[in-house]
Amino acid sequence: MTATQVRTSVIIEGLTKSFAGRRVLDSVDFTVDQGEFVALLGRSGGGKSTILKILAGLESSDSGTVLTRPNRTIVFQEPRLVNGRRVWDNITVGVPGGRTKRRALAAEVLVEVGLDGFADAWPISLSGGEAQRVALARALIRSPDLLLLDEPFGALDALTRLKIQSLVADLHERHNPSVVLVTHDVDEAILLADRILVLQDGAIGAEYGVPFGRRRSRSLPGFSDLRAKLLADLGVSEEVG
Repeated sequence: MTATQVRTSVIIEGLTKSFAGRRVLDSVDFTVDQGEFVALLGRSGGGKSTILKILAGLESSDSGTVLTRPNRTIVFQEPRLVNGRRVWDNITVGVPGGRTKRRALAAEVLVEVGLDGFADAWPISLSGGEAQRVALARALIRSPDLLLLDEPFGALDALTRLKIQSLVADLHERHNPSVVLVTHDVDEAILLADRILVLQDGAIGAEYGVPFGRRRSRSLPGFSDLRAKLLADLGVSEEVG
């Protein structure tokens, strides 16, 4: 099924899902406008990734309405590259056209993610950050209307994480897909999203518009206040570590 409204990429109404008799999602409702960047926060095991997999068509729902744009791609925490294929071949899996055309398309998108010259590299030679850039390139080459990000920065070191966050912000600004980001990182959600949804007890328990421009930092007035509200919604009085 596809979203029917011209400016809507996602419509979820009354979504439920249970595993082994335990209801993980209980009447979830939200929409995502075309070009909007939405972050989904929640406790570990609370159903965030399940929502994303349902949106991607990788998991079925028990009940409810789920409508999305058909041209959608997903990026996971692990890059999920095929070691026996060079970078350009990983990026263009499923892309129509001959070898020459596919290599040319891969070369263009690799420039966008900062990996010019990596087309013939093998995945085993890449750093974690480079591999995740390849995963983003693989999603980007399909020009998705809806980009689904399932904690794609979670396995990266702090510095690389900041660089990839910045890259995702740039790509969103340049291509304007709708984005749904699943994350457990409150700061990350505030730095990237237009709107933040908090999943509580299987439903959307809180929602916040992010009142900042596209270029953001933690020093912005109001950043700490929004962060404190989100942490409270997650049942955390203060950040540890």
